[in-house]
This record gives sequence, C-alpha cells and structure tokens, in this order.
Amino acid sequence: MAIKIIKPGKIKNPRDTRRFTCLLCGCVFDADRGDYEAVAQYQSTEYAAVCPICHHVTYRSEPLDE
Repeated sequence: MAIKIIKPGKIKNPRDTRRFTCLLCGCVFDADRGDYEAVAQYQSTEYAAVCPICHHVTYRSEPLDE
C-alpha cells in the first residue's frame, strides 16, 4: 500500500516560532509568527503574546532553536 497524503503540512521555520513564559500563571507556550507581535522599544525589539491559559499579555520570550 502506498502512502496517501490527506492534507499536506506546512514546514515551519524555527526562527518564526518563539517560546513565551507567562509571569502571571507560569504557563510556557510556543507561538508562531501570526500569534505574537513585535513591539519596538528604544534600543531593542520586544515580542508580545497573549497567554492561552490566563489571557494575560506576556513579553518574556526567546527564539525557539529547534
């Protein structure tokens, strides 16, 4: 029997995914580029995402290097 593709997947770029940590509830989650936004600061760029558990906006993130 041959392999039949039902729905082709999308190859994710690890640089587009960031791992966030919510400081309110402690949830650790990964967010794709469409799920977070970049916020320009004076000398740096912060990334903001909404926690899926408590819905608090968190800014603590790091790039996912997988």
